[in-house]
Amino acid sequence: MTDFNKYTFRLRQIAEVLTTEKTDFAQLSECLKDYKQLLLELSGIDLEHKESRSNLDFSNGMALGTTWAALCVDDIMRTKKFVQGLFEAVRHLKKERDGALHIFYAGTGPFATLILPLLAVSSPEHIRVSLMEINTESYESVQRVFRQLNFTGFIQSTIQADATTYRIPEGEKIDILLSETMQYALHQEQQVPIILNLYRQLDKDVLLIPEKIILELGLYTYQVGLKDDEHRMESKKLAPVFELSKERIESLDDGNYRQTGFLDFPEVTVKLPYETVKKYAHLVIFTDIQVFGNQWITLNNSGLTTPWIIRNTQHLEEDDLISLTYKIDQHPRMVHRLKKAPAEIAGGNSQQPGF
Repeated sequence: MTDFNKYTFRLRQIAEVLTTEKTDFAQLSECLKDYKQLLLELSGIDLEHKESRSNLDFSNGMALGTTWAALCVDDIMRTKKFVQGLFEAVRHLKKERDGALHIFYAGTGPFATLILPLLAVSSPEHIRVSLMEINTESYESVQRVFRQLNFTGFIQSTIQADATTYRIPEGEKIDILLSETMQYALHQEQQVPIILNLYRQLDKDVLLIPEKIILELGLYTYQVGLKDDEHRMESKKLAPVFELSKERIESLDDGNYRQTGFLDFPEVTVKLPYETVKKYAHLVIFTDIQVFGNQWITLNNSGLTTPWIIRNTQHLEEDDLISLTYKIDQHPRMVHRLKKAPAEIAGGNSQQPGF
């Protein structure tokens, strides 16, 4: 068996496990260990190399260094759900569109991890891909991976560029825009500016993957018990505070952002329910990700959905309000401030402008 056939056979086995609806965590863990080893063999990158560990900083967020991008494959449910979601999206589009589907993958990292299982069971007559990456080492690595797998026939274009400013050639038809360039609570990385830039240039029938990212204000307690295997986790959602989806982008007035590269999203103000708040340890931002269709990544399923603690609750008082807005600048993040409720709404409900 040639190396090409050997690699492709392994990748097809990996695709089968990742797209199985039932989750067997032991099998999935072994599958992803094999997937990571395969990717390292194909790419030849050295995860311990000092330069590979350096992130790239931009005026609107951070792009991961090659090592950290490569290690994303270790996030079991993140990898499984994104691969499953991409398969679902392709099946959905194949029912209504003829010809090859064009997938634009913004931020491939060194492996293009999320798309390779799909290509292993597809053909260039059905799938075309554009691969975009800004990190030079990752950009060169992902091309080696495609050559080793003999997948170059799938490639429509390879692009080394900043996805937050890149201009898509006029008339280019893209069916799926895929980008997973995020951390929990959409903190630091460029997911939001990437999607804002690229989606605005595409036909409205393009599918986004992830389809929707929702940030919600909530309460959280996690305690480790006296025994090693005991813990207590309690959570409660209070209010949605941000959403990244086609519908929200369509409703957003971001003309100033396109001029300046900076943006404060509409502020959301929530009155904190004191009697409930004091039952929990932390005020947090929860992240829920709808990859596509029924494929969701929710609380603690993944590093992407770990709660982001914004403050402890012991110093919160009755009639406290919290105002939150998502901000795009050098460090994209959710920013917040506490304030007291005016007398006319003290004891009332949350004030939640559209976001």
